[in-house]
Amino acid sequence: MAMYIEVDEKGILKIVGKLTSDNAVKVQNHLNELLFTRKHLVLDITELDYIDIPGIYMLFQFKNKAQQISKKVNILLNKTSCLNDIINRSGLKTILD
Repeated sequence: MAMYIEVDEKGILKIVGKLTSDNAVKVQNHLNELLFTRKHLVLDITELDYIDIPGIYMLFQFKNKAQQISKKVNILLNKTSCLNDIINRSGLKTILD
């Protein structure tokens, strides 16, 4: 499945598919643009099927950048997905919350 990004009517940014080294820079650029136009950003990754280390690192960097410029970012996770399990086991859950 290809990755795509959509923004719903509430301004929630949803990433669907796979977040990998192949597309992490594209996603990061899109997120950075939105970060400078909003005080609060909600990133929905509940329909993300796969994420690799560069994808996780990109989320970590994005969350840190938001905090440095006093912006708030919430990341929505699917509680039952294996992705949530990976994030919990890696210790990133507390960083991404």
